[in-house]
Amino acid sequence: MVLNLPKKNFNIKVGPYVYRVCYSADIANEGQAFGSTHNDNQRIFIDPQRPLQKMEQTFLHEILHACTFVNGLAYRFEDKETRRPSEEDVVRELSGTLFQFIQDNKFLFHDKANNSRPRRP
Repeated sequence: MVLNLPKKNFNIKVGPYVYRVCYSADIANEGQAFGSTHNDNQRIFIDPQRPLQKMEQTFLHEILHACTFVNGLAYRFEDKETRRPSEEDVVRELSGTLFQFIQDNKFLFHDKANNSRPRRP
């Protein structure tokens, strides 16, 4: 499967939430990063001035931030006094949400072997 990022801002579904993905170098570069996820208002920002592969990697990185929010893992990482999740905990928690994300947003992916792209909803 190959990632197919739309050229303009678009909506995606992560768990029960709809996030708006926006291309904005100013907001994406907060803290000298290539992207930024704002869970409070369900926005993901990607720097459009980066090479395509870096934008795709950054997009998936930001999706995982959204998944940690949806699963409550973000809060577990913030509290240093409580039990920190193991790598297996993180993978277990994120894999289901990531799978659901791919199923809910098929317009972002196409099958390279068949060169087919699902239609946008």
